Amino acid sequence: MPSLRSYARAVAVALAVVGAAALSGVVKAAHGSGVVYLFTSTLFAYAGFWHRDAGVVRNLVGGLGVLYLLYGLVMAVLFLAWGFPYDGRGFVQSLANAAFGGLSVLLAGTWSGEDKNLRDRRGK
Repeated sequence: MPSLRSYARAVAVALAVVGAAALSGVVKAAHGSGVVYLFTSTLFAYAGFWHRDAGVVRNLVGGLGVLYLLYGLVMAVLFLAWGFPYDGRGFVQSLANAAFGGLSVLLAGTWSGEDKNLRDRRGK
C-alpha cells in the first residue's frame, strides 16, 4: 500500500511544475496562484522528503488539504456569484483545487504516513 509520504512527494513535484508554468506564462493563470502553488509545493516536499514523523506528515498533508478544499469551495461560490468571468476557467480551477484538497484530506485520514522502506532501512 502506498504511503502518505509518497503522495506528498508526488504532489510536491506536480505543484512545483504547475507553479513554475503559471509564473513563466506557459499556463494562463495569475502570478499569485503560481506563487501559492510553489509555496505549498515546498511544504509538501518538506513532508514527503525530509520529515520523519508520520504524525507530522499526516497533519501537514491533511491541513494543506483542508486549506485547498476551503479555498476551492469559496472561490467556486464567488465565481458562481460573479457569473463565470474569464470563460469559466476560474470556476473550473476552483473545483479542481477543492477536489485536490478533498483527496488530500481523505488520504491523510486513511493512509499511513510511515514509509515501509524507511522503516526497513532503520532496522525497526
